[in-house]
Amino acid sequence: MAEQPTSTPSTNAFSEYVRFDPPDEQGKAERNAQNQAFQEGKVTNPQFVYPKLEAEDLPARENAFVDAIAGTTDEAKRNLLEARLKGVEIAKSSLGLVQAGRANDHAARWQAGQQFVENNEKRYFKLRPELFWPVLAERSKIAEDFRPANLHASMAQERLLKLLPKVPEGTSTHNIIDRELLDKISPEILEHIAPILAQIPEKGDFNSDEIAAMTNKALEAMGLADKGWKAVQSSEQDAFKTARSTKEIVIPNPKPKDGKPYTKSADDLRRLLSHEIGVHAMFSDEAYMDPDMEEGMGMLVECVAINSTNGPTIKRADDRYLHIGLTDGIDGTPRNARQVFEITWRLEALSLAQDGIISPEIEAKAKNSVQPHIDNVFRGTDHKLPGVHYYRAKLYKEGLFLAAEYAKKHAHEKGWLPRVLSEGLPKADHS
Repeated sequence: MAEQPTSTPSTNAFSEYVRFDPPDEQGKAERNAQNQAFQEGKVTNPQFVYPKLEAEDLPARENAFVDAIAGTTDEAKRNLLEARLKGVEIAKSSLGLVQAGRANDHAARWQAGQQFVENNEKRYFKLRPELFWPVLAERSKIAEDFRPANLHASMAQERLLKLLPKVPEGTSTHNIIDRELLDKISPEILEHIAPILAQIPEKGDFNSDEIAAMTNKALEAMGLADKGWKAVQSSEQDAFKTARSTKEIVIPNPKPKDGKPYTKSADDLRRLLSHEIGVHAMFSDEAYMDPDMEEGMGMLVECVAINSTNGPTIKRADDRYLHIGLTDGIDGTPRNARQVFEITWRLEALSLAQDGIISPEIEAKAKNSVQPHIDNVFRGTDHKLPGVHYYRAKLYKEGLFLAAEYAKKHAHEKGWLPRVLSEGLPKADHS
């Protein structure tokens, strides 16, 4: 994930995404407690607060972007500024939604929810049903073919099959990236990320300090350290992040879980550092690319880095799109957080129960596995309104599709990836 800067403080990088984060460890603990109560059915939906969002002077930010857009004739810069302005608009509608919910003003809450959806569509575009249905078809087949071996598994499957939307006839599953395409694009991408891969040992698990050291070496090897880039660690961060405004690759350094420190495997680091450094950090400050395309390029690079067409990168994108599509109501039934959760944790549990037995441990693991997707999809909302969700999580699946289509056309051109990262791409037609 990346945020982008400009040269002027008043229009510096604005990410509505990070303003939906908890402000500190206490805020994170409160959210974790809400999520635990949600998983246990003690609350229907989590009740999040957004102190970072409420602390922001959003009208001032909005005015700064409007003035900056009016004052530039540079198309790439205007595209960047307009994208950031749309992020401010999402944040404003989120704040309105939360405040209306707090005041129990149902009419204002509904209106703010619709505005939130509209602003998300302006920034991140409408969903693509043709990408959702194949994912649901694949997961539905798992549910239909499952053979339960205990009562809990039988009840979970029975309930799930009642909740799942009906997949249109003729829907087929497919991989966006197949072996032929991966082999075609690998030489160019491997040449680009070779200095990053050279810093990562073949095998092993590495803690945050070791990851930060590798990251700094990779930044130096890519010529970015001389431009001020560096690795930093954050106890508040759960995932790797590229912060262009501060020229930082943010490495998670959370508190140990069950006495075990945070680590990542060598394969994970090949994926993550190739994505964050090889695409987000290398992308020119002066260029523009639609956010879905930029994330898609990062995912292409991840697949090449571990030489896989079906690794964790692909599953994560599919999981996100499944949650987005169910929430949005592509099947005609918009859903809220509880309604989506009751479908997806059961799907995950059936996938985990290889022997047909769903134990309490499997159920807990399944619920913990899908919780981050619920959190992402309902960021900035009250989790209650069906169909009201944050669109950013869909960029990965859609971006991978768009980036793969671009790569098919241009993979024969020498230097196509560095050129895209240097010059950017024009706005795409997402209608």
